[in-house]
Amino acid sequence: MPRSLLPFLLLLLLGVPSTAFGGQPETRVVVDFNKDWKFFLGDEVQAKEVLFNDATWRKLCLPHDWSIEGKFDEKNPAKPEGGGLPTGVGWYRKTFTLPTTKNKRVYIEFDGVHQHSEVWLNGRSLGYRPNGYISFRYDLTPHLRPPGRSTCWPCASTIPRSQTPAGTRARASTATYGW
Repeated sequence: MPRSLLPFLLLLLLGVPSTAFGGQPETRVVVDFNKDWKFFLGDEVQAKEVLFNDATWRKLCLPHDWSIEGKFDEKNPAKPEGGGLPTGVGWYRKTFTLPTTKNKRVYIEFDGVHQHSEVWLNGRSLGYRPNGYISFRYDLTPHLRPPGRSTCWPCASTIPRSQTPAGTRARASTATYGW
């Protein structure tokens, strides 16, 4: 066999999936996470607490853009160049129960949250994003309560973090989770 074929054959062999040798394929499960969210427009500092009572919050599905529901006005802080839309803080919450995910990593993915978003799970901040409308994901695995109910709450703000009270942060787009 010519030496020039050896690297090609090695790459070909490495590219063959393990299923070709009797292994089990890894299954990725993706679940639509857009239904059954709760929403509150305003700065509810205690909303990041696990036992916070959100019973009076509005029920909705994602995607949702709360500022578009407001009054267009050139006097709004967004000014005409920002569409004249209202600004502020909006909280979203969702309580969910996962099926068994033993030995699996569980992620939540957002197609986008407009500006200054912080996502919480069971009282732990998963991360903060200062910019808007970019997809991102967080690993939920270390913060889940299996086998039980977990609560996820992204908060979004059109106001920079430095100008909002501690613990607050935005507008949510579609979300999925998977393992």
